[in-house]
Amino acid sequence: MSTRDRIIHSATVLFWRDGYNAVSVDAICEAAGRPKGSFYHAFSSKEELLIATIKSLWADNRKEILSCYDGEGDFEEKFNRHLEWFGMNQRRLLAKMRFVPGNYNMALEIGALPSALKEIKRCRADHAEIMLRSVSQFTGLSPEDDMAKWLTMAVDRFVHGAMIDARAENSLDPFSTLPESILALLRLVPSAGPDSPRGGALPGKRTAAGREAPRRAAARAALTK
Repeated sequence: MSTRDRIIHSATVLFWRDGYNAVSVDAICEAAGRPKGSFYHAFSSKEELLIATIKSLWADNRKEILSCYDGEGDFEEKFNRHLEWFGMNQRRLLAKMRFVPGNYNMALEIGALPSALKEIKRCRADHAEIMLRSVSQFTGLSPEDDMAKWLTMAVDRFVHGAMIDARAENSLDPFSTLPESILALLRLVPSAGPDSPRGGALPGKRTAAGREAPRRAAARAALTK
């Protein structure tokens, strides 16, 4: 592992555990086993390192998430692997860090650096695009459909709620029913499209305003029960 990668790895663990503001450059160098001069040879500042940790972490996570859709199985099985990945990833991190870390943005704290928030939002938007395609294929809705976007946002809230609870409780229990809960919500949406696991009409033939209202009402009612 290169000096740069070693510093990124050590900083990621420290930021995630203690928070960005509480971690010094000296502590990062000590954890990485590298002299302070090596730090400033690789990074101009701690802020630049923080951005590097966000990019590195998302690059690894993105690769793993996309791999969920490779291999055997129908689309629902592949989508379920994506949903199960959140809990499996936290279990792996627990084994390595000795605590359940939740989302990496929990390391940023109130008053986080604008540059870090911008990078976090970019990564979340990238994942949202992947999730939107999956939600659309599962329900048969077009990715351009407002309902597909709304459901994708709801799934994101499910996941982030589980992350917050998992970190607060230092427990993997919040992930135990996450996949089935999300799939149960999506199954309440009237299906449209032969590519959906649940069949239905062609996506281009289900955009009439009269069909939109019942679909939105069904999904919203599911969340308010």
